[in-house]
Formats: sequence, structure tokens, C-alpha cells
Amino acid sequence: MARDAARSERSRVPAFIEPMLASQARKELPDDPRYASEWKWDGYQAVMRVATDGTMRLTSRNDKDFTGRLPILGDAMGDALEGRQAVLDGEIVALDDHGRPDFGLLQNYATSDDVSVAYFVFDVLLLGGQRLLDEPYERRRAVLEGIEVPDKNLVAITPSYSHADLSASGMSPADLLDVAKDRGLEGLVVKAIQSTYVPGRRSPEWIKHPLIQTIEVVVCGWR
Repeated sequence: MARDAARSERSRVPAFIEPMLASQARKELPDDPRYASEWKWDGYQAVMRVATDGTMRLTSRNDKDFTGRLPILGDAMGDALEGRQAVLDGEIVALDDHGRPDFGLLQNYATSDDVSVAYFVFDVLLLGGQRLLDEPYERRRAVLEGIEVPDKNLVAITPSYSHADLSASGMSPADLLDVAKDRGLEGLVVKAIQSTYVPGRRSPEWIKHPLIQTIEVVVCGWR
């Protein structure tokens, strides 16, 4: 019984943490050392929870369970974590033949064997039993970038570009947005480097700058 209890404990995934959301941009891209820039992916934001034995749960921000459909993502992340518990925030993305995100393909991935799906991780909320929610963004990013992912075709760490990184390359956030356009990406998300992770909140410290402006609506009825 003790052995069964220990096995059960190893397979216990951490509790779900409701993801933090980005606010819609109302001003121009900030060209400011207080912010870092990340790619904005066109997919499903989802929280991945991994137990010490590699058991994984993958849940969207709308509480949709993707675990059964994408078990291979958990296998890849479990290898990277080397027996550590983790809660990660990221985006499930389908890629076309040119490696560009395609939301239409993602909607059809369950019925097609030809769709390539990856999980792009952009935050770490818990690692090895250490809760990181109250740590600033730049500290969480340092922890995240310390995780060595063996198969980047399945799970990859979303790059983060600090103001210093861009300046050293002679670029501005606006230039990076042009790169996003050239790569067929959805835009940028800029994040305050001192921002903590606030579950379930649409934070003004994370600002999404999509190349195409959209709005979310609730359909109440039709004729």
C-alpha cells in the first residue's frame, strides 16, 4: 500500500492555475527598457501541469481539456523537467508546411494526421515545488530559459526580446513587429519586466499588439 501511495503521489499533477491574460493595446508599441517583447501566437492559450512522474494535464483558459488529444506534448515536456513538478503557460499552435502558425489547421487537427502541433511555452508558474507567481517576469523568464527542451518541434520556449537585446541589434519593437509580419505571426505581446503573474486577470502589464485588430463578442441570438 505504501508503494501504491508513493506512485499515486508521483502521478499527482499540480492544481490548475487560471492563466493571466493580455490587455488590448490602446497606444503605440512602447519603446521602453521596462518592457520585453514576445511573439503573439495564433492558437489556444493553455496551461500545462506536469507531475513528477511525467503525468501531464493540458487545459485551455476556457477549461477545455486537450490532454487526450496531445499526449505527445506531455512526453516531450516530462523529459525536459527530469522529475520536477511544473505548471507552465503557453500556446498550442498548428504549423503549416512552411512552419507558420495556421489557426484553421489547429481547428482541424483532431481529424487529420497531417497537422503538426507544437506547444510554445512563455511562462513558468511552478517548478520543482517552487511557486513563481510573485516573482517578476524577468526572473520567471530566467527560470524558464533554464529548462532544456529535447524536442523543439513539439515544445519550444517562446523567445523574449528585452529592450537591450533589440537595441544591440539596432532594432526597435516596431521593427520586431515587422519581423512578426514577415514570419506570418499574429503580432507581439509586450510585458513589463517587473510584472508578477496574476491568475485569471487581464493585466495592463501584458499588452497585445496584433497585426490585425479583432474584438471578442458574445452572440446572444440571431434571426
